[in-house]
Amino acid sequence: MGERELFLAALGEMETVFHDEVPAPSELPPVPRRMKLVRQGKVVPEAVLDLHGCDRLQALEKTRHFLENALWQGKKTILIVTGRGIGSGGEPVLRGEVERFLQQEAGRWVVEWGRAPGRYGGDGALVVFLRVSR
Repeated sequence: MGERELFLAALGEMETVFHDEVPAPSELPPVPRRMKLVRQGKVVPEAVLDLHGCDRLQALEKTRHFLENALWQGKKTILIVTGRGIGSGGEPVLRGEVERFLQQEAGRWVVEWGRAPGRYGGDGALVVFLRVSR
């Protein structure tokens, strides 16, 4: 048996029905270009939450409420200002708490987030990309 016959025999054993499905928008991985578009000014935060003066519990409560409200209003990109932690006497307390919250508990609202570009507060703020509501 020659190569051609072996190849055709192998093809005959393969499944001939293929399925090509596009995942639902909520299943798609985050688009890494979003933060680049924010840095370029092509995407602008649609709402801002300033947490200056809040303690940890107040900050988390306000963040949760702000995320729910922004999603309900159809916002896609928001800014959370945590401050740089100059008054905390060490590492920025609020930023760490809000980052932990976004990573561990806010998955139903948030697709992606990251530290803001300088024009929006740099290390003292977070740009958050919200899930698209249906």
